[in-house]
Amino acid sequence: MSIPSHKPHVGSGKPAAKLHRTVRPTRQQADNSRLHREQLVDEVLAESFPASDPPSWVQGTAPVPR
Repeated sequence: MSIPSHKPHVGSGKPAAKLHRTVRPTRQQADNSRLHREQLVDEVLAESFPASDPPSWVQGTAPVPR
C-alpha cells in the first residue's frame, strides 16, 4: 500500500494542487459589492422612514385671544 503524494507524478504535465488559494475580488467587483450594500441600506431606511420620524413637537394649545 502506498501513501498518495501531494506532488504530481514526474512528467504528468499537471501543476501541483494548491491547498489554500485566496481569490481577491477585482476593483470593479469590490465597488459593485459596496454599491449593492449601500443600496440595501438605503432601501431599508426608506421603508422604515415613518417609524424613524421623531414625533412632532407640541408644547400645548395657544390661549384664545380675548
